Amino acid sequence: RACARYVLRQGGVDPLPLYRALCAAPAGHPGACAGLGECGVPGDAETLWPLLEHPLPAVRLHTVAGLRALDA
Repeated sequence: RACARYVLRQGGVDPLPLYRALCAAPAGHPGACAGLGECGVPGDAETLWPLLEHPLPAVRLHTVAGLRALDA
């Protein structure tokens, strides 16, 4: 994820809005939940908390990682 963020930034794209959008429907990209935690702000925890009850284990796993990264 760090490499992907680097490439996006080199192309002038801020990855944070992309992570926020992907977390709206995380089933296809569960790693986005961890990515949001890695580059987000404390307020982004509000987006992640409800995903702890997502039916896919991968989404829940990456959500926990994202919340830990945000110290939430």
